[in-house]
Amino acid sequence: MSSKVRNGIIFVMVILITGLIVKTSYGFMSELSDNTPREIAVDKTLTVRYKNTNKLEIGNSESFVIFSVVNNGTLDMMYDIYLIPHNLDENELRDITVVFDGQDYRLSSLNKVDDQYLLYTGAIKKQYDSLDDLTHRITSKSSGAKGNLEVVVNSRAVNDLASDVISSLGYDNNRFGLVKDIKDNVRYVGEDPNNYMVFNDELWRIIGVFKVEDTIDGTEALKVKIVKSEAIGEYVWSNEANLFINSGLYNELNSNYYNNISSKSLIDSAKFKIGEYASITNAMQAASLENIDFSAIVSLPTVADYLYAKDWMNDGWLLGNNANGVDKFFKADGGEVVLTKYNERAWVSPVVYLNSTVRIVDGDGSRIKPFVIQ
Repeated sequence: MSSKVRNGIIFVMVILITGLIVKTSYGFMSELSDNTPREIAVDKTLTVRYKNTNKLEIGNSESFVIFSVVNNGTLDMMYDIYLIPHNLDENELRDITVVFDGQDYRLSSLNKVDDQYLLYTGAIKKQYDSLDDLTHRITSKSSGAKGNLEVVVNSRAVNDLASDVISSLGYDNNRFGLVKDIKDNVRYVGEDPNNYMVFNDELWRIIGVFKVEDTIDGTEALKVKIVKSEAIGEYVWSNEANLFINSGLYNELNSNYYNNISSKSLIDSAKFKIGEYASITNAMQAASLENIDFSAIVSLPTVADYLYAKDWMNDGWLLGNNANGVDKFFKADGGEVVLTKYNERAWVSPVVYLNSTVRIVDGDGSRIKPFVIQ
């Protein structure tokens, strides 16, 4: 066999072996990637995607953590990157230097919260303002220590007061089902707007954001008004009291029903607007006439609430005050507001105001991912 032929065979064998090694290595890396956390969703609407793992091996110069931060929600977010040590004693921790996005950080110089070291605080715009996808890389410098640092990302909204979050969602193209009424209140309209919220471990819906007077200290503040997604049953008004505050239904909602609410600290006793309606033809007219108020914790939707939200709100009793006629009680029925007698039965959907300090901590308002509050 000539040397040329022999060299050719060796060349082909090298190529085949190299290809086999590469294929095997690729298969191993793919398997490794499948068994490591590729995408970890943290609190609120921030998502962190790790390229391979979220643990940095100290003492291994080839170890690294690469991850991206994505804001897929409707809030501007802040996020904190923490390092959590595992299998490392105090002496070893003092000697560790990590390299974050090309800059050295000595672990002992970082702020420590419990057993976590705060490495970095960043900001990322909400989904509809920016397509930000921020990528970070962490490695470590040579050290005699053996162990690992777990990389954890926690997020928080820049401004997460419920009233501010909802009011700031915007009205362009009615993307969120929001409009402003004649009194500048923010209201949800449309067939199925993203106004779902978890309250009292149940699904509720947001009517809107209103400037409301607190019955305790008399101060005015923006508060979120919500209504239970499903009616609690059919009730009679129970007496001929024209004003809701004097009715048996008021007593039922503010005693028996209120006593079964587990999240009492999230709601306020507030002044609910009623209005005096003789004939209502549209939502704007109804809103402009809301000039009578009363104090309560649990109430009902007003006529204006229903006329704005009738595409998604349940039928049932409504707040109104009509001084004339025998049929002087209002209810929603098939998209219309009608007058009826006090002893007729109608569905009841409780309404409450959240207190002004309630925060939205998760969700986007959809039925699948309703707002979560605290």
